[in-house]
Formats: sequence, C-alpha cells, structure tokens
Amino acid sequence: MSLLRSITQGLRYTWRYQRVIVFIYLLTLVLATIVAYPLQQLLISTVGHSLLVNDLVQGFNYTFLNDFKNAYEGSFTPILNQSILVLALSYLLFSFFTGGYLALFTTQPDRYEGSLFWSNCARFFGRIFRLSLCFLLLQGGLLFGFLSIFYQMTSGFSLFELECEQIIIENFYLLSPIYFIIASILFLWQDMSKIILVQEEKKWILGAIGSGLRFTLRYFLRSYLLYLLLFCFWLTLIVSNYFLSTSITIIDSTTIGYSFLLSQVFVILRLYLKLWSASSLVEWYNLQQPT
Repeated sequence: MSLLRSITQGLRYTWRYQRVIVFIYLLTLVLATIVAYPLQQLLISTVGHSLLVNDLVQGFNYTFLNDFKNAYEGSFTPILNQSILVLALSYLLFSFFTGGYLALFTTQPDRYEGSLFWSNCARFFGRIFRLSLCFLLLQGGLLFGFLSIFYQMTSGFSLFELECEQIIIENFYLLSPIYFIIASILFLWQDMSKIILVQEEKKWILGAIGSGLRFTLRYFLRSYLLYLLLFCFWLTLIVSNYFLSTSITIIDSTTIGYSFLLSQVFVILRLYLKLWSASSLVEWYNLQQPT
C-alpha cells in the first residue's frame, strides 16, 4: 500500500505544481529552437530545392545524411558544436530546476509558490550539479566497464576469431540485463541522494551520497520495485510515442504539423513523468521516516 500511496500522492503533487513543467518546457523549446533554426537555414540554403528532401522527411536516410555530411561538412561542424553547447546548457538548467521542485515536493505547500521554487533552485544548484556530476562519472565508469567486458567476450568483434556472429548477440543479451540492473540502482541511489540533500539541507554532497546509499540499501527491495514501476510508466510512454509517430505518414505540411504537435505532447508528458517520479520518491522517503 505504501508504494501505491507514493505513486498516487506523487501524481497529486505533480499536478498541483505543474507550473514548474511549463517553465521547463518553455526553456526546453527555446533551446531546441536555437539548435533547429540554424540547421533549417543550412538545409534550405543547400538542398532546399532537392527532391531528396522528400525522402528525408519520410524518416532516417543514411545515404542522404552521409552525402550531405561529406559535401557540407564545413558548414555542419559549427552547428554540431552549438548542439553540444546547448546539451551542456540543458544539463545545467535541469540541475538548476531540481532543487526548486524537490523543495516544493518536500514542503508540500497548498499551491505553487514561486518564491519557494526559485529561491531553492538557486540555493541548491551548486550542490546538485556536483552531485549529478559524481554520478555521471560513476555511470560512465560502469558503461566503460561493461563495454570492455563485452569487447573481450566477443574477441574485439573480430569475425575471424568468432565461430559465428550469433556469439555477439548472445553476449549482448547476457550482459544487457546485468548492466540495466546496476545502472538503475545507481540512478535510484542518485535520486535518493538528491532528495536527502534538499530534505535534510545537507551542506556537503558526500553526506547526501552516503545517506542516499544507506537509505537505498535499507529499503532496497521496495525502493527498487517502486523505481521499476516508474520506469514501466516511462517505457510505456516511449513505446506509445514510437507507434503513434510511425503511424503518421509525412506527405505535406499538415502531416508535418501533426507530427510536430505529437512530439511536443510527448515532451510535456515526459516532463510530467520526470516530476511524477521525483515526487513519488519524495513521498516514499517521507513514509519511511519515524513519526
């Protein structure tokens, strides 16, 4: 019952403070526009009148993209660099907003309070950014470790040393579930550490990381089950978006508009789900505290 209560209460608080989602969505849209507009202008100035564009809007076209890269690599490089810069900026913005919405979920005011949200965004930004960076390094080390093991198990992907290509697929299916379990536990640990950092107003990120680890281990089975349930919601959203987006055939400006609208609905729902997951974990943490 405590898991169900965490999820339902999390949804309730997410709906109550949904103005946060509006702020994040608008900034995300601005950042996406910063990247998309120069790319649009480049396509118009280079292949805007080519019939190949009709093939591109139908979906991924490797031949077109490879030829375009070879022909206009000098023009494409600045846009790529700008995209990397925008991704880094997005990472900073989400780190900034995290302290604000976690403070709302922790204090649970009757309605959205802008002063509470924005003050805690600024207050916890540095600590949350450093904490996220630590776990990013852990996730990178984990990924590198599993890729190294996969590389060794497949003899460096050398078809001359393998009996058949099936060995690569079998090893991938063997290692993927193990990697997913460990990576998801790290994400759970990270999220609980952020919650504790804000909830208990930790001054040092190592204290929050240690407390997050102790909480995760103490209530591991139910915490991990809750995390998997929230992941299933996210997976359902991804799969649903895939089937809906592939069902739309791009033939004119109207269908392009439908496709764009669908993508924006997906972005908003993904933001809702992100905050829903965070508020559910905050509620779960609160339920485990002694009364």
